[in-house]
Amino acid sequence: MELASQTAEAWEVYSILSEAEFQQCTQAGIEPILAQLLHNRAITTPAEMRAFLDARYDRTPDPLALIDMDRALARIQLAIAQHEHITVYGDYDADGVTSSALLTRALRALKHPGATLDFHIPSRIHDGCGLNIRAIDQLKARGTSLIITTDCASSDIEQVAHARSLDIDIIITDHHQPPEQRPAAYAMINPWRPDSTYSESERYLCGAGIAFKLAQALYRAYNRPVEEEQALLDLVAVGTIADVAPLLGENHTYALAPRINAAGRMQDASLAFQLLTTDDREEASRYAGELEQLNLSRQRQTEELMNSVRGEARLRPHDQVVLVSGENWPEGIIGLVAGRLSEELHRPVLVLSKGPEFSRGSARSQKGLNII
Repeated sequence: MELASQTAEAWEVYSILSEAEFQQCTQAGIEPILAQLLHNRAITTPAEMRAFLDARYDRTPDPLALIDMDRALARIQLAIAQHEHITVYGDYDADGVTSSALLTRALRALKHPGATLDFHIPSRIHDGCGLNIRAIDQLKARGTSLIITTDCASSDIEQVAHARSLDIDIIITDHHQPPEQRPAAYAMINPWRPDSTYSESERYLCGAGIAFKLAQALYRAYNRPVEEEQALLDLVAVGTIADVAPLLGENHTYALAPRINAAGRMQDASLAFQLLTTDDREEASRYAGELEQLNLSRQRQTEELMNSVRGEARLRPHDQVVLVSGENWPEGIIGLVAGRLSEELHRPVLVLSKGPEFSRGSARSQKGLNII
């Protein structure tokens, strides 16, 4: 089979609502074409459609409905009262950066002026995702007594245990599926916990969505105006779209997310964090300009690497799983390249960057095939 014949667009055909289903939707006041569009997006019953179309902020679930939210709230209130050093620990992608910025903004509004609040965004290249033992040691040396994670740490058993040995409490806020054995954190706010009572449709919050629920609980505990918590929703929207979270339940353009992601891919995700937390217009303009240049560089490098991997893939037109590799390819963009090549070939793709001792890579698969 020629490679060119495998790069045609793949069409996914949705089922059409039955006459009875159309009738039910019409009786609920939902136009047939709108009902079909919602059905195509996994919103299938008239009740679900009505709830989606009539979304209202005052109907969002109580943040205290999330398991461990009460423990997290009590611990943060204690830290604020005792002027403890709090560190927000995020991830380097757009969801991790926006969730960290959101929570930092909320805590900044609540903490005592003399208390220390800082952040840590790990390096994609040097640290990897999640909690890092070396970073925890550095935070301890800086005086941190409470770490609040965003968009990470549900699987970081060893790292959380290390933090506890240093008398640092960890509050995890995350949306990734946790393992059977959970870290021994002070609190773990994750709607995918096995003991979660959050409804199925409400679980699809991204990291920024979970961070917002914590901010929401904090603002309400301190009797802050509802407008203050709503002011954080712009960041939730960016994180939700950037993380490709399903627009269901509480998750109710694309120009911002690539630029925020470019910081972590090409340089340092802290640059995007600074943009999202500054209140100075000139400073924000400068950060935005730097992000724009990083994004342009990311686009150029991605296109150059795509041309290389396409050429290598053409040498293996019959492989069911495509593996391409090269010397010292930019690690920040190999995930993008793997995704684009998988879309073009309609096959699983692995892209490896070969270093002097170890190779690092990224894999992307096709719908219905778990590459793990």
